[in-house]
Amino acid sequence: MNFNENDAGATKSPESGATLVGKPTVILADNAGFITPDTQEEDPVPGRKTSVLENHGYTLGRTIGSGSYATVKVARSKLHGCDVAVKIVSKFQAPADYLRKFLPREIEVVKGLKHQNLIRFLQAIETTHR
Repeated sequence: MNFNENDAGATKSPESGATLVGKPTVILADNAGFITPDTQEEDPVPGRKTSVLENHGYTLGRTIGSGSYATVKVARSKLHGCDVAVKIVSKFQAPADYLRKFLPREIEVVKGLKHQNLIRFLQAIETTHR
């Protein structure tokens, strides 16, 4: 399924054209109830490979929460020009039941959340290597 304005507040990234397939590993939400100071972009380290999130225009910041198999971090979105919350779920640490049943449900619920001062779902990104 492609993310677009018709999907309960979800948006399709014009830059990446992200599509939810299988078991997503990252959930991105705009301004999820917290305020962070503006961050300055640092020059990338020469020769370093860019991460999947960097390829989608997100620069990771500090960790704001973590659990048994997921971590939530603040990130800066170049496309949206604001700070976002990024939930990174480890497919290796998470139980298969969670990945197959509960994570897709969580994404569907979060996609429906839209409040101008609290949360807006931006996109889900799946990787094959984590």
